Amino acid sequence: MQCTKCDNQFSVDRAMLGYTTCLDCGDQDATEARLGWTIVPLPKQGYTRITNVEELKHLNQKVR
Repeated sequence: MQCTKCDNQFSVDRAMLGYTTCLDCGDQDATEARLGWTIVPLPKQGYTRITNVEELKHLNQKVR
């Protein structure tokens, strides 16, 4: 199987799992996707994923 991004060969087992990219390109894609969100703990609610930076700024309840 060939990677759709860099045309390098990758294992058939990886292709059978549904991946179309090699490990290196897949890692780059995951890193880029991870930069768009973060996990924050909210008081009395648990952990929440935040994708909007403005929402993250308003979570601090302390007055400055």
